[in-house]
Formats: sequence, structure tokens, C-alpha cells
Amino acid sequence: MGIVASRLVDRYYRPVVVISVTDGMGKGSARSPDGFDLYEGLKGCAEYLEKFGGHKAAAGVTLRPENIPAFRRDFERIVCQKTTPEDFVPKLVIDGEISGSNVSGELADELEALAPFGTGNPEPLFMLSDMDVLSARVVGAHHLQMRLRPSNPPKADQTRPFDAILFNLPAADCKAPPKRFHRIACHVRWNRWRDRKNIQLVIRDFVAARSDRIVENV
Repeated sequence: MGIVASRLVDRYYRPVVVISVTDGMGKGSARSPDGFDLYEGLKGCAEYLEKFGGHKAAAGVTLRPENIPAFRRDFERIVCQKTTPEDFVPKLVIDGEISGSNVSGELADELEALAPFGTGNPEPLFMLSDMDVLSARVVGAHHLQMRLRPSNPPKADQTRPFDAILFNLPAADCKAPPKRFHRIACHVRWNRWRDRKNIQLVIRDFVAARSDRIVENV
């Protein structure tokens, strides 16, 4: 249920509580984007809950099935009271802008040493500008695997192409991927497969070149 709740937050950028009723008791997982303190919101509905616990971004609840409608009503009321429309505009916090020459095995090793990543220790997110798409293919259902290279690298910069992947892209964009990115927001990771490893850019979002359209990764 936690995975489902997280994916719903990614898709709709709203606080989510997913509840399953088993053996006469409802148990649920809650997730929230930045802008709403989930734990405080659940405290406001405590009269309907048998127990709950967590923090501002993730929590778990236990409640009786007959209390679900009242809990849902009050939880939605509290969310509306404690938030503004601006709180539900997806935001990406960029830790720094880098160039292709900065993407290296040394950087991937240093970032990997910072793991494990989570709410209190978010994975660093970088921005790269002006990247050409050398090749692209759909893998899985809606994932786009690409080879990227800086569009106009300095003559002294012999940057080699990078592997990159964009997860859960809408089907229409998989069929007509951009030929060039104006900006990408990405993580720099090692991609390990069997006995080999290579650097991979995991793209969280992008702006296609010569377009103001932002395609959100859901």
C-alpha cells in the first residue's frame, strides 16, 4: 500500500491515504508531498483512528471500517484548511548545475557513499543544459532509455556520451521523444548489470529544446 500511495502522490501531487480492510479492521499507508504535514493532519482526525504513527511525509493508520467515511471527510477538510493551491504545484529542488565533464565515475562513487537516501537524506539532484539525444528506445512499458551528449562541449572537453533513462513517460512521448533537451534534472548513479557497471543519468524531469513545455515524470 505504501508503494501505491507514493505513486499516487507522484501522479497527483496530493496527500494520499490508501486503506485496505482485512479481518474487520482497516489498515492504511499515507504519503504526502511537501507543503502538508501529514502527521499533524492525522492528529486532527485521531478520534476516528485506532492508532497512527509516522512523520510529515509518510505515516500508517489503523481504523475501523465504519469510521472510514468520517475520517475521509475530516482529513480532506484539514488538508484544504492547511494548504493553498501553490502547495500542490510540483517542485524539484536542484542541488547544483553541472556540465558533462563533471559526470564521472568519481562523482558517482562520492554520491553512492552518501546513501541510503530518503526523507531526511534526499538524493542529490543536478541540472545539465543542452543535451543531444543520440539514440532512444522504449524499455518496459513506458520507460525511455537514451544516449545523451552535450550539444556544444568546449573543444578541450572530450565528454563521452552518457546512458540515461526516464521512467514512466506518457505513451505519446515515448513514441516521439525529444531530439534535444534544453535542460534535464537528473540523478547520477552507477547502473550495475551482471558483472559490469556504467554511469547512468536517471532523469526526473526535463524541458525539451525550443519548447517551454515541461513533461512531468509520473
